[in-house]
Amino acid sequence: MLKRTGYAAITAITDPTVALKRFPQLKCDIVLLDLTMEQLPGIEVLKRINEITEPRSRPPVVILTGDTTMEAKHEALAAGATAFLMKPVDLIEVILRIENLLTTRDLYQRCQLYSEGLERLLDRRTVELQTADLEKAIAGLRETQQQVIQQERMRALDTMAAGIAHDLNNGLSIILGYGQMLLMDSKNFPAESEVRDKLEKIIMAGTDNATLVKRLTAFHRPSDTLENLEPVDLNQMIEEALSLTTSRWQRQGDNSTATISVEKDLRKIPVIAGVAAELREVLTNLIFNATDAMPAGGRLRFRTRGEIGRVRLEISDTGVGMTPETMHKCFEPFFSTKGEGGSGLGLAMSYGIIRRHDGTITIESRLNEGTIFTILLPISKEALLQVNPPRPRRARTRARPKRTLAGSMAR
Repeated sequence: MLKRTGYAAITAITDPTVALKRFPQLKCDIVLLDLTMEQLPGIEVLKRINEITEPRSRPPVVILTGDTTMEAKHEALAAGATAFLMKPVDLIEVILRIENLLTTRDLYQRCQLYSEGLERLLDRRTVELQTADLEKAIAGLRETQQQVIQQERMRALDTMAAGIAHDLNNGLSIILGYGQMLLMDSKNFPAESEVRDKLEKIIMAGTDNATLVKRLTAFHRPSDTLENLEPVDLNQMIEEALSLTTSRWQRQGDNSTATISVEKDLRKIPVIAGVAAELREVLTNLIFNATDAMPAGGRLRFRTRGEIGRVRLEISDTGVGMTPETMHKCFEPFFSTKGEGGSGLGLAMSYGIIRRHDGTITIESRLNEGTIFTILLPISKEALLQVNPPRPRRARTRARPKRTLAGSMAR
């Protein structure tokens, strides 16, 4: 009957024990099972099928039987039968039931494949997100760790520098004090004499060293309060710093038969509150460092942008760059890659100045590719008030009594 309707892959077995043995290899899409058989009852065959197959891959089972009792039907359905048809069977009913069950099974298998694909995609995406979040967290942790290490190192060096400066100041104060007293003795140290000249040089050297000690004690004081704060236009500060250092970076290019070009991408930015002299010193130090990093010439670029509540300044060069080890140490006092030509205090001083202005300074650099210094400084409160001025509060006015057309008071 089934072959005449077009089904070709049909296996008919009359022995239920043989059918159970061959069942795993047959991979049936649908099973037509009799209920009453001599070798093994249909209910037992149905239970065995349920035991050896997983629910997802279990085919629908149609029971065909002449037992028309409700008990038989209930038992078959309870055992896992999908449909229950009475003998003698109607061919059209059987064919329609088979087609419906096969269509349902096909849709179910498609849904299973789609669901498994979604699960695999979800698992893979979850792993990717977990990996990305983990990498991001590790990167953030490393950055925080480096900042903490840097702060602790600077704090320790600050303490050490303060102790050294105290001892040096004691000695310098004696040298300068007695030196000034000796200069007042014009009899033993007459003007334009060789002895007086040597004494003046001693005092000059002592004064210079006193200035160096003062700078040494001030290179990192994030808790100090700034004095003489004034509105500072960072773009104007860049122009001034470039003007002051023109001879340096132009001569650097001339000496090496190359040129250092300066590019400026300066947007309109709000003013910041700071000490102009200190910020100018930071820019000067960074310009000198960039110039020294480009002995064969290159490009020095300034870029400013306004952000929410702060101003961003990027100073980049196309110089020799830094190694990761150099980047980690470049803000430490007395660390220098310039040999005898560098004091190792320029970037340390700059770091302390930016910190005292409640800002941050970071470095991005690759060897033989250049360096980028990024400085973030907060906008002054006065500038914020100019951008978002407070709304004036409207004064409350007492309600005036309404008048009628006739001029009488309305209550």
